[in-house]
Amino acid sequence: MIRPTNGDASWNIAVSAGRLGDRYPRLVWGEPGMGVQGMQGGIAAAEPSDIAFDRLAGWAGIGTAIAGAAYAVSFVVLKNNELSALFLLIGPFLSTLVLVALYNRFRTVNSGLSLWFLLLATVGAIGAGVHGGFDLANQLHPPATTSDLPNSIDPRGLLTFGASGMALLAAAWLAGRTIGLPTWVEPVAAVLGVVLVVTYLARLIVLDANSPAVLLPALVAGVMSPLVYLGLGLWLIRGVMPGASAAIRR
Repeated sequence: MIRPTNGDASWNIAVSAGRLGDRYPRLVWGEPGMGVQGMQGGIAAAEPSDIAFDRLAGWAGIGTAIAGAAYAVSFVVLKNNELSALFLLIGPFLSTLVLVALYNRFRTVNSGLSLWFLLLATVGAIGAGVHGGFDLANQLHPPATTSDLPNSIDPRGLLTFGASGMALLAAAWLAGRTIGLPTWVEPVAAVLGVVLVVTYLARLIVLDANSPAVLLPALVAGVMSPLVYLGLGLWLIRGVMPGASAAIRR
């Protein structure tokens, strides 16, 4: 194991074989000036604030999953527009805590791409939440006139599906190079990212919302998304990986 401990360096780097064996050495970044004393087993020691935030993000992930499932039931089964709009408003804002927790793990793999992921994913979440707030406002106080124009903030799901899908594709690439994440994150993020982008393109090109080309990818996304957030939420609550450490697979 190599552990440069120069406190003047921007990062202290430890190289170790890691759980995957010698074939995949790990690079683990510690905080500046941490030195050997701040490293535990080749992994930067987690701050209490990181652990507390991960648990908060974990519960938020579970809340996001519940809101997503409740939105689907309200929209498809109950056909209650007020409830569906409310859950569409709540879920995306809760999800931003999970996005930050993932960013904390991705940023030392590739700082630029991880920041792009966080920006796109956050914009997508806010876009979905604003869309829900817009629908809820209209349901509680119906306007005097209606329009068939697309939502000006999230036209045809540009942010909800398009931006979020692109962010998930970036997350899949980053997850495949980050030690400590569940192995299912990379393939599931890639599949869900593609499905969300396809959903946006279908909504943009096919105006009939009841067309199978629109309903099928939307249904797949509606089932997968709550399950993904539920899995991430439970994993974050267990505190599997410190929020300030990450690794690159070679």
